[in-house]
Amino acid sequence: SHTLAPHGADRFLVGTLVEDDAVVVLSTEESGRVHAHVVWGDGNVEEGTVDFDPPPFPILEGVANGPDGFVAAGSDPSDEGRNFVLVSSDGRFWSEAEVSGLDTRMDVHGLIATNDRYVLAGSLRTADDPARGGFAPAILTSTDGRTWTAATAPAAAEGSVRDLALGRSGLYAVVDVDGDTQLWTSSEGTDWSPLADAPRADLVVSSGDVLLAADTAFGEGPPVVYRSADGASTWEEAAVEAFGGRRLHWIGGGSEGFVAITEEARVDPFLDDPTRCYADIERCRFRPSERPTEVLMTSADGIEWTTTSVDGLDGLFRPESVLRTGDGGTVVLGSTDDGNWGAWTWSADAGPLPPADPIGEPAAPSYDGPPLIEFDGSLPVGETRAFPLYIHCGFGLLGQFDGVLWLLAESEGPTPETGAGQQVPEEWPAAGQTLYGFVTRIDEQTIEYTVDAQAQNAIATYVADPDAVISDYGCA
Repeated sequence: SHTLAPHGADRFLVGTLVEDDAVVVLSTEESGRVHAHVVWGDGNVEEGTVDFDPPPFPILEGVANGPDGFVAAGSDPSDEGRNFVLVSSDGRFWSEAEVSGLDTRMDVHGLIATNDRYVLAGSLRTADDPARGGFAPAILTSTDGRTWTAATAPAAAEGSVRDLALGRSGLYAVVDVDGDTQLWTSSEGTDWSPLADAPRADLVVSSGDVLLAADTAFGEGPPVVYRSADGASTWEEAAVEAFGGRRLHWIGGGSEGFVAITEEARVDPFLDDPTRCYADIERCRFRPSERPTEVLMTSADGIEWTTTSVDGLDGLFRPESVLRTGDGGTVVLGSTDDGNWGAWTWSADAGPLPPADPIGEPAAPSYDGPPLIEFDGSLPVGETRAFPLYIHCGFGLLGQFDGVLWLLAESEGPTPETGAGQQVPEEWPAAGQTLYGFVTRIDEQTIEYTVDAQAQNAIATYVADPDAVISDYGCA
């Protein structure tokens, strides 16, 4: 275990291979200062230097080892933001480069290197005010990391390049195009075209001739992984039962196969069964102090996955990526529980990563309370139903039951004071911006909302208003 540099909130650390048994790591601390380290597979760490006057909020999002040395790229999302490129000949001594071709603000989402060029991808901010979007997919190439030229790609009015991968038979990109998701391919990175019959994916990764595309359901649930062993001509759904229903936090590929980081899948009331949140509200809460335990998994072919023991990752708070060195070593990069960026090394001399017991699908918690009611359902007098209440806009509007809207009893007019933006009491069963409470029909004109299934201690009273219009009760 090695401490690299102070951790920065909303910052990243990125790494790339430097030699057969080492990786270069760049990390950013809260002040924006960038640190460079060379992490050797045998456990030694060298700190480099970075000559860089950072913008107000630098986001370093890619680093690659290519034909003209090491190149790192990032952006600054603040109002006066800009793109920046750092270069190094050896991974130890870095400086900011003068660049051309990056005049339009670009959010960087991927940077890879081929034998003769660097490929940078992300989204251009096309609006007059860059802080407000819009966004257009962008792929640029450079032979030296300093002079960038736009690649030829399919036209798109809106969208973004989400991910890049380099395979033995070409380059691949996951692209949002006008509300749709496409997989693009290119032989050298300068000319791109969409792949026919490609699966929907959020990310793509390669290991030799094998290509994986994963649809992660926006990170909220178990991934669907597709595998191609013929250069993306045909695809098969890979077996991912070994993930145990967990979400995919990160996946990478290299000469040694694939590595994935999985974590407990978040329960979302709009994507899953809300009764899971009623049965165990803690599973629905994602607070910084309650992060789920991450699990490291490896696979030679993308089909069979092995859970890896992480007992030696002392002090690890959250792994972000894994790099497999050319000689068979492993470097895990992430943040530590004492507020730093860290690296954990497994030497090739120690043999393969030790296996651990497979992950089992967690048993779904059982719920035996009142049945759920929909937003426009029927609620008889004297009955109680479970009703998840979305409280981002406050408590003013409850729902449409029995054909009429029910509004907070003490509210007046279309913009009542409903507690919007205020902190929910700790004892309430809330997760995210949803309150998992219950509605009880008191009489023809009154509904009470409680946070217990016994319909006691109402926190709000609602009355029917047949003249109300739902469009008046959104977030103003």
